[in-house]
Amino acid sequence: MENYGLVTYRETALLYDEQHSAAANKQRVATVVAHELAHQWFGNLVTMEWWTHLWLNEGFATWMSYLATDSLFPEWKIWTQFLSESTAGLRLDGLAESHPIEVEINHAGEIDEIFDAISYRKGASVIRMLQSYLGAECFQKSLAVYIKKHSCSNAKTEDLWAALEEGSGEPVNKLMNSWTKQMGYPVVSVNIKDQKLEFEQTQFLSSGSKGVGQWIVPITLCCGSYEARNSFLLLER
Repeated sequence: MENYGLVTYRETALLYDEQHSAAANKQRVATVVAHELAHQWFGNLVTMEWWTHLWLNEGFATWMSYLATDSLFPEWKIWTQFLSESTAGLRLDGLAESHPIEVEINHAGEIDEIFDAISYRKGASVIRMLQSYLGAECFQKSLAVYIKKHSCSNAKTEDLWAALEEGSGEPVNKLMNSWTKQMGYPVVSVNIKDQKLEFEQTQFLSSGSKGVGQWIVPITLCCGSYEARNSFLLLER
């Protein structure tokens, strides 16, 4: 639990023995500690306005846990594990009975239903996607503005988008609403026609049926290196 001044852990999520514990245990301790400390900003300093915005707490803390761990232990290449562990959210989100990242909660008794891989894993994934599209420096500066503005107060998802949109000049609210307010995710196909790239998106459903969802998808094209890149938004099917 990420209380102010007293973060509490299960022993297995905090203790590590250099001689007898597996390396995976050390990674688990690092990400869990980073996750709970991230809640000092996302959850305590800035608290979600209502349970509908739970992912502002858990999605951000999950993303930050990998960001911090990668900074402390770059040799672990923790982002490759983030990719594989995000599949838990994708499997759940590929079901026709899935739910959006933002779920309208009418009563506090309903909150247990949204403490799942979609709030944590998919939430963290779309944050990483947005940071990659806007750029790390722009994202960090805009996030600092958001935290300062709403410190010791409450915020909703739209407050975060407003800060990021103002800082980047990009249509963040429209872009991210397509990811947080509807369930599912797209598969993007790329073909070459007349020496031009054609992009097409279709909703993935594990049942094989055809979905109707449509997303605004950030696309980054790289040539030779990540520095030589071009980014744009895929707006239509």
